[in-house]
Amino acid sequence: MFPKASLALVLVASLIAGSAASRRNSTAVHAKIASKGSSEATAAVAAINAVEQALAKLTSNPRMSPEMVGAAKKVTQEAEQAAKEIESVNTSKAEKMKLVGHAITSLQSLQGTWEKAAKDALANEKAAEDKETSAAARIAVLKEKLEQKKAMLAKDETMLKEAQVQKQLLERAEQAEGGSREEARQQTCASSSS
Repeated sequence: MFPKASLALVLVASLIAGSAASRRNSTAVHAKIASKGSSEATAAVAAINAVEQALAKLTSNPRMSPEMVGAAKKVTQEAEQAAKEIESVNTSKAEKMKLVGHAITSLQSLQGTWEKAAKDALANEKAAEDKETSAAARIAVLKEKLEQKKAMLAKDETMLKEAQVQKQLLERAEQAEGGSREEARQQTCASSSS
């Protein structure tokens, strides 16, 4: 995964954590409202609405992957369903609290999933960087070995040229020596025949 995607995952996880804090603040405000005579259902619905608003912000984030948007929409739908059930007159206080707890648990589960995905993405990036670094180091070592071998080849080629030059000099010396011997023999043969 790319650094921008990892950053987006971390930001989304931070947003979720921030929305949990705003949910607590929102719940405190709604608790005051409930103490002033409003029903507990209204406070619970307000808490669920705060969760929905946080998720709505997340689902409209253009930097999120389609998988992340789908997961956020699923949690949003669960929260909306819980809000509808809480608003109904037929649910007891315990059931309403259970529904609120479930909505909060869903949000925390989503947060945990995204945090894990962010950690995994960072680990994958680190592994890719390490692989790239080790490949670059290996290339550098191989280039150094290549330069050493080129230097050895150049040295060997120089030695070979020197050996060829010495061989040619020896051959010329032998030819020159052989030519003077031949002349001496011919002169010896010429003087003996006369």
